[in-house]
Parts: sequence; structure tokens; C-alpha cells
Amino acid sequence: MGLAGHKLDLYILGALPLQDYCDDLRLVLSDLQAEGALDSTGSPKDASVLIEGGVVRVRLEAPTGPRFYSNTKGGFRAACSVCSYNLTGVFASAVTAWREGGRSEEAARTATVVCRRCGHTCALTDTSCQPEAGFGWGALVLHDAASLRLTTRFHDLLVSHLGSYRVVGTRA
Repeated sequence: MGLAGHKLDLYILGALPLQDYCDDLRLVLSDLQAEGALDSTGSPKDASVLIEGGVVRVRLEAPTGPRFYSNTKGGFRAACSVCSYNLTGVFASAVTAWREGGRSEEAARTATVVCRRCGHTCALTDTSCQPEAGFGWGALVLHDAASLRLTTRFHDLLVSHLGSYRVVGTRA
């Protein structure tokens, strides 16, 4: 486990930032409950089934539209996909404008970030962030995870329902 006060939560997101994955994620939860890995409240019966070292609780976050998921403590870095120039300030301003504008799917789909160094224009939803951050429409939330390492079984289950996926870690 992390240090006290540095709880790690993981958000499992579908690969496409503006596609609603809530139904697929519900199927993942249902399968985990059917095979006895989770009880009906989302508490793991065997905490090591999903994450190496275990996890305390699993739940579905099903927002009514896209959300931006990121590390809330320690932040992240956004970079140009062409020249790797640091776009964090420009990117953060664009995300703030999107949030203040009502968080619409259309605004997220059409917003862009322009690199000050090379001039490359990138969709807000396609900007590269480290550690992983990005838009998602629904997430499987793993509360108080012991690590970022998913078990092979859990990875295979996610791939079977989502195809590819992203993992955003955040300290709470």
C-alpha cells in the first residue's frame, strides 16, 4: 500500500475518450460478481483477483457525459505528440474552458490545443499526458488499490468487454 494519506484509486476507461462504455463496464462488474470475485457491494472476496496486492472496493462511475480523469495530487504533464514540447499550461486552460462551458461532448470533441513550438494542432481528447490522464465516459473505479498492476485475469476480462482500455491512477 502507499503511504498514509496517499491512497491510490484507479480509473479503468475505455480506449475511445468520448464513447459511452458504461454498459460494457456493468458487464465487467457482473462477470466479476458471477465468478465470485466481488460481492454485491463491490467489495472483493479475494482482494488479489483484480490488482496485484489487492483493492478495497470496486464501483462503476456512470456520468451523464464525458469527464476528464487525471492525477489530482502531483498532477500530470501534457506534451505535443509531434515535438514533445510541454503543453501542460495550454492544455489545462483548454480543459478548464471545457468544464466551465458545460462539459459537453461536442465541446470536448472539437476543442484543440496548438503547440507553441511547432504549430501542430491536436484535439484536446488526443493530447498525450504522463502519467495517463484523459477523457472518458464511464469508469470502473478501483478504490485504494495496492498497485497499478492488473492481474492477467482482470486484464483479459477487460479486453473481452472493452477491447482496449486505459488506466488512470490518482492519489486521494
